[in-house]
Amino acid sequence: VSAGFDSARGDPFGGLDVTPDGYAYMTKRLQSVQPKVIICLEGGYNIQSIAKSAEACVRALLGETLPLKGAVAPLT
Repeated sequence: VSAGFDSARGDPFGGLDVTPDGYAYMTKRLQSVQPKVIICLEGGYNIQSIAKSAEACVRALLGETLPLKGAVAPLT
């Protein structure tokens, strides 16, 4: 998966509001179809949004239960 987090909450250019838990949920759904998933970071314009979203995806890949505790923090 080419993981560009332009649609993440707090990204100044994406215009969307996908939360870290939203990314984790999509990752889990993908794993239900294809258990072997590789995620490659490729973009986004807010370093905090990228960090929180990437962390949520990794935590989902590692099998953490949703919703992720601490994944949804206000981004400023």
